[in-house]
Amino acid sequence: MLQSYIDLYFKQTNLFIILCGSSMSFMENQVLGYQSPLYGRRTAQIKLQPFSFAEAQAYFPSLPAEDVFILNAITGGIPMYLSLMSANKGIRDNIADNYLNPNAILFAEPSSLLNQELREPANYNSIISAIAAGASRQGEIATKTGIASGGLSKYLDNLIDLGIIAKKVPVTELGKARSRKSVYVINDGMFRFWYTFVGRRVSQIERGLIEPVLDQIMQLLPHFMGPEFEKLSQNYLWDHIYQPEVVPTPFIELGNWWGTDAKKT
Repeated sequence: MLQSYIDLYFKQTNLFIILCGSSMSFMENQVLGYQSPLYGRRTAQIKLQPFSFAEAQAYFPSLPAEDVFILNAITGGIPMYLSLMSANKGIRDNIADNYLNPNAILFAEPSSLLNQELREPANYNSIISAIAAGASRQGEIATKTGIASGGLSKYLDNLIDLGIIAKKVPVTELGKARSRKSVYVINDGMFRFWYTFVGRRVSQIERGLIEPVLDQIMQLLPHFMGPEFEKLSQNYLWDHIYQPEVVPTPFIELGNWWGTDAKKT
């Protein structure tokens, strides 16, 4: 019925239909997919991006920049998650209230999202847990999860499509079709924080052993923030690429590098 009205009547009017949804798989497959009645009838689509550091600062104008940086990182910059954080509390208390409280939204949010977006959520949970534990290459992930390498690719591709993980290559190999140095990392900040600190300590949290868990988190938080600072630095350079006082020579690619140095070996 909606398809018929769009084709026969709506084109002659100033009427706009705006559909919003937080389930990416549903929006892309059921709303915009080939089998959908709305296929080919959209005039635009917007994938809302997380808050940048500057946008998070505007959201928390009274907080120190370092606190805003941490809050934006551990929530992945998602406005709803940021809205759960209190500007009247420190980092430690915000983590305790939102991640270490079994009744809080973020305590169970990753599981809820996996169940909502994907079939076989247990396999996806195992994959993300393996990456969080340090398995970065496909063979290592297959070994830790027990999922055969041949079947692992589809799971990894689905997680990449959802923005939960990312496949990275050294900046010197960005133009290559394939790279043996490619690694998988958790790309979503909220997922990365949860699987690094919360997932492996659920039993402690449910038993009310909050303070020891918090002590561990606060001790390891600077290490966790390292990759986030790298992202922040790279974004800063992209934002100032045509300002000679910051970037004397504009670059084409920017990223991380790892591997052996032929000059030293």
